[in-house]
Amino acid sequence: MEAGYALSHERVAALKRLAEKLFDELQDPEKLWLRDYKGGGKAGFREIQRFNAAEVEQLRGLLDDIAKEKGDRREKVDLAASGSVAIQVIPWKPRGKTDDNSDD
Repeated sequence: MEAGYALSHERVAALKRLAEKLFDELQDPEKLWLRDYKGGGKAGFREIQRFNAAEVEQLRGLLDDIAKEKGDRREKVDLAASGSVAIQVIPWKPRGKTDDNSDD
């Protein structure tokens, strides 16, 4: 378990190669915007363009995986550790409405 994908830099390199392939492919407008057909029935079908959201999402996932492997993504942000000031959150109530149903 001390070789290949067990090593972080090997995983990052593989993810980077995949991300570069997807990125290069998405530079082609015909890969970023796909031909599709809509309609049917009496009006027939018409050609439309559909954004290739699935492939873009895969690229985003790869970039996120790379960032996580490198430690560049935090799952939680500890505001107390950063020396920030606490903020009190007060629940919103519509004007004229209180818990005892009397007007303000």
